[in-house]
Amino acid sequence: LQKQDVNILNKGYGMWELHYEKKETIVHNEIISEEKTNYTADETIGTGNKAIYVYYYDVYLERSKLKGLPTWECKVGRTDRDPINRVFGQAGTSYPELPHIALIIKCDDSTVLEAALHNILKIRGKWIHNAPGNEWFMTTPQEIKEIYLGDNLLFKK
Repeated sequence: LQKQDVNILNKGYGMWELHYEKKETIVHNEIISEEKTNYTADETIGTGNKAIYVYYYDVYLERSKLKGLPTWECKVGRTDRDPINRVFGQAGTSYPELPHIALIIKCDDSTVLEAALHNILKIRGKWIHNAPGNEWFMTTPQEIKEIYLGDNLLFKK
């Protein structure tokens, strides 16, 4: 790093001192495409200003159908903001297809609800251990909906 003249001083073994100029930060407001603003989930249930979302890529569903499997890779996540924007913020332009947002569950405490859903799915052996992040499960949006709407007292008031 010293050879590249980036203002780093070696203060001793494993200790470096960084000297830099604080530059002005420029914030670019993201222009959301019309495709995203018109995008909706297949189904929205529940009430509240926070949300759980379930999305997948159609290729996962198609592959499972070809293999005769009843489940496919679904992301079960949470947000305290708009769930559509959250999903698109994660997916960005890194995939050649848009995520399929199958289910949004509106709620008052997305942290607790997400943890409960994740734990139930883990107990059922649905968690995908080697997926990036901890929120991918071999499941279906219907299974998530049934867990939420079922007789489980965790979600009833």
